[in-house]
Amino acid sequence: MGVEFHITRAEYWAENDEDQISSDEWLDIINNDPELSLYTKHGEYHAIWNGEGAEEGAWLDWSAGNIETKWPNTALYRKMFQISEKLKAKVMDDEGRLYETLDAWQYDPKSRVYPTSDSMRNDSGVAAEHNAIQRFLSLIGLKKKNQ
Repeated sequence: MGVEFHITRAEYWAENDEDQISSDEWLDIINNDPELSLYTKHGEYHAIWNGEGAEEGAWLDWSAGNIETKWPNTALYRKMFQISEKLKAKVMDDEGRLYETLDAWQYDPKSRVYPTSDSMRNDSGVAAEHNAIQRFLSLIGLKKKNQ
């Protein structure tokens, strides 16, 4: 299970037949952004992001007219938000929740929690479930607690 984020022009990311981001638009973003580099080992449109605040292996990928990633930390989310503005698009999670400001998503994978506020439109239950899974794995020895 994971939280997936999408840069999309559609009202709902999975129903974007009428308003897709083209692969050429995505490649243009990559080619004109020194923080992004194409990494085709994971797919023709897979990019690694290495900007300020990037976690090792931070990635974005174009697929079926959207740009996506899983569990972005705060810095990668902010990069997605900037890219969405360039593409006249928006950032949305798998359930269709919009993230409309630069600070709408905050997640620190080291602490495995993110702060919430009334102004955020995301569901803290997803993060709580993720945190519970991580604690369970730590208890049974499959994952170090402070990894």
